Amino acid sequence: MADRFDVRSFLIKGARVIVLILLFVVFSAFTDSFFGLNNWTNVGNILLQEAPFYILLALGMTIPMIVGGIDLSIEANISLSSFICAMTIQAVGNTGAGILTGLAVGLLMGFINGVLIARTGLPPFVATYSMNWIGKGSALVISKGGQLNGFENFRNLFNSWEGTYLLMAGIILVMAWFLYTKTAFGRETYSVGCNAVAARISGINSTKIKILAYMASGFIGAMTGMMYVAKLGAADPTLGNGFTIKAIAATLIGGASFRGAKSRVSNALIGGLIVVILNNGLIHIGVPGVWQDFAQGLIIIAAVLMERMLEKLQTAEPKVRLQ
Repeated sequence: MADRFDVRSFLIKGARVIVLILLFVVFSAFTDSFFGLNNWTNVGNILLQEAPFYILLALGMTIPMIVGGIDLSIEANISLSSFICAMTIQAVGNTGAGILTGLAVGLLMGFINGVLIARTGLPPFVATYSMNWIGKGSALVISKGGQLNGFENFRNLFNSWEGTYLLMAGIILVMAWFLYTKTAFGRETYSVGCNAVAARISGINSTKIKILAYMASGFIGAMTGMMYVAKLGAADPTLGNGFTIKAIAATLIGGASFRGAKSRVSNALIGGLIVVILNNGLIHIGVPGVWQDFAQGLIIIAAVLMERMLEKLQTAEPKVRLQ
């Protein structure tokens, strides 16, 4: 009889899904407020109001990781693009113009990151970390430290249906998945992530690929920021503070890697769900909110260690099979 089930392969491919299920079961068992057969409210809130943002944050970090980079300017992008979007709406009274302006700011920040990294040779950490301070400083200067409120039409666009945030995150995730797994451009991107020099020798424009990866991250960051403004009802120049560590945590726990092409778009979905369920579950079992940052740090360490463990498991011999 042909081999039917590879235990090791199942553990490698499904490890993070198993972690996600276990977290859900444990938090449900220890508190009725997290989830119960007669209480779907909290889980509904997680899926509709929290998970979309974590998924997008993870996706925005994953794409630069595919080409062997990292984007530490995500929080500045969220702050600056969302505030300029709100300013534009108030100035011209047009929601569409505000959204386009916000997206343009995100794309511009991503473009600058890409050029600094791909053309001038700056390390991704240096380029994006510097851009993070430039973006955050710009947001504070433009806003003069104040908030913007109002723009009801803009808010209604996102809040007229409770599933809008999840739908938008899903559309962006599916588009990214298709682009990076089903197209020639995606194959070229992964080639650059595997070996940029070899990709260049084979005729792939690795410079353009890297710039586009950071522009994609900038676009996703800007969209995330505008969604946050719509949810909160106010644009704040410090809105994105702390989001970079959340993005890194969600990305790494989902299985993405700093080793370039090992990262997958699907990592953002699993990682985002794991982090949001973990944070929400800790609150429901009574862990103080001040321990959330502590948990985020542990998540990153655990994710890296688990990735190494799975790599060793993948190369171990012999294979264990059940008949």
